[in-house]
Amino acid sequence: MSMTTAGFAALAAGEGWHYVGEAGEPAFNSTWANISTLPKLAFRRREAGVVDLQGTVTPGASAVTGTAIFTLPEGYRPSVKSYIPIVAHTIAPANEGCYLIVGADGVVTPNYTLTTPQLFIYAQIFLTTPDVA
Repeated sequence: MSMTTAGFAALAAGEGWHYVGEAGEPAFNSTWANISTLPKLAFRRREAGVVDLQGTVTPGASAVTGTAIFTLPEGYRPSVKSYIPIVAHTIAPANEGCYLIVGADGVVTPNYTLTTPQLFIYAQIFLTTPDVA
């Protein structure tokens, strides 16, 4: 199989961002929302097998740790459950490490202990993970 120069350039450039919650894109679950003054939650396929996920969200009043943020569509989901480190912050001087769980079903779920944090997400998801040696 060969690839044209134009095809390779398109693959290398990736695609545009898909913004969670916008028309025609995946919706936020529960009370999750973007923080208006910070980058919106978005995802894109950057190159073959890699999905970028970035933005800053808040769970609102009723969402708690373990409440899914949104679901990635087919074609953007890892082949196995992935754990991705992210940062959580509250207005009080407290920062903590936390992580996202991205399931093979595309469900993106955070794990954190702060009350109504801001979650800063800057991550890559590998659609096919390396083999275990």
